[in-house]
Amino acid sequence: AENDLQAAYHWVNLYTDVDKTYHTYRREVERLLLWCQYERGRCLKELKVEDFESYFNFLKNPPFS
Repeated sequence: AENDLQAAYHWVNLYTDVDKTYHTYRREVERLLLWCQYERGRCLKELKVEDFESYFNFLKNPPFS
């Protein structure tokens, strides 16, 4: 894969035979990638433990616009 999105879709496509799993994983990986880009300004390989802690807190209490 040349970027995070390609890598994520490659992984998600391993689950195309299980429709519900595929859609759930795709939604969650897209959410993580968007958060990485817009909240942290980083790609996946640049994330640290603190970033994931912040992401989990975001998931518990996402802001509403």
